[in-house]
Amino acid sequence: TGRWQSLRGEMCDALNRKKDDHTLSILEREYGHADALFLQETATSFMGKVRESSLGAKYLVVTPEGRDPSRDQNSAILLRRDRFVAGSVREVTAEVASTLAAGGESPIPAGDLLVVAVKDALERPFLLASFHGDTNGLATKPVFGAVAALAARMPDHALLFGMDANTSETGSADKQGVA
Repeated sequence: TGRWQSLRGEMCDALNRKKDDHTLSILEREYGHADALFLQETATSFMGKVRESSLGAKYLVVTPEGRDPSRDQNSAILLRRDRFVAGSVREVTAEVASTLAAGGESPIPAGDLLVVAVKDALERPFLLASFHGDTNGLATKPVFGAVAALAARMPDHALLFGMDANTSETGSADKQGVA
């Protein structure tokens, strides 16, 4: 039982007690060179830790204005400070949400989608989106369509979209398939 208790403690540290520290370490080590990072299902407290970490010194941490701090499933985008102009970040999530509402499509919970217009250091415009799809992926196609519609209205912006689409290989009435 002594070995099991030791192993159990290590697992709890890795998966629960030190999860944020491990996640920050992975982001820094494996992705710390990227110009943009698209995160989904992030806790408000975790994003605070990102801001206070070495990643926060290197990246602008962009979170949705309308996020739900109690859900801890918010989308976020990290933008390299030496690549993107901080003062140019403009959230346009509401424009996508209004397209979804007008089309009568599936509503998405606050914080699941973040869409921003931003310029890089060379003044090139980008439209960046981060989306956390619902469990069965049914909102994926409508959200993608609404973001694509906004991108069509902003043809000078290069679109980059990071998502947790939650789609299945085979779809059904209650589950989005890949086809």
